[in-house]
Formats: sequence, structure tokens, C-alpha cells
Amino acid sequence: MTESPEDVERLRARLRELEEQLAARDAAPVTEVRSRRDRQWWRSIIVVVLIVVAAALAPLTVLATWAHDQIGDTDRFEQTVASKEKEKEEIVRRYAEQKKRYLELRGEATPTKQVERAR
Repeated sequence: MTESPEDVERLRARLRELEEQLAARDAAPVTEVRSRRDRQWWRSIIVVVLIVVAAALAPLTVLATWAHDQIGDTDRFEQTVASKEKEKEEIVRRYAEQKKRYLELRGEATPTKQVERAR
């Protein structure tokens, strides 16, 4: 493998060029190369804060939705109260009927008996 003097000279010129570039780079002030991670440390803090806030608000959202459905459903509330009122009226009516029957059986429900007792 013999190389021509021109190839040798070309390679020596390239070697000198690379050595000059290396010397220039070594002579330049060294600047610290910071990674992207080092420059954006604050992003991880924001991400953690947002995750904590989301984790705290998720159960509250479920609770608020449930409460809205329970409290905000006025139609269902009115139906429940109305049916309770009807039940109450029915109970009072039945009680009055039963009491009237009981008094009639004892003979105390007639007005004449009540007047006779008062004398």
C-alpha cells in the first residue's frame, strides 16, 4: 500500500486543520452544558401540584354531582311529600272512623247519651 506524495500531503493538511480546530475549541472558555431537564425543573413541581389538586377534586366532584341530583330534584321531593301528606290524611281518616265505631259500640257516640251523662 503505497500512497502518493499528494495523498500524504492532503492528509497532513487535513490533520493540521483538525488540530487547529481542536486547539481553538480547547482555548475557548468552557461553558457548562445544561441538560433540558436541568433547565425545566419547575415543570415537574407544577405537574405534581396539578396532580394533587386533581386527586383532591375528583371525589369532591362525585360528591357534588350526587348532592345536586339529590337536592336539585324538586319534582321527586314534591312527589314524596305529597304522598306522605296523602298517607297522613288517610291515617287520620281511618283513625276517626275507628274511633267513631268504637264509641258507637260502647254507646257513647249518640248525642242523647252524652247529654244524659252530663246530668
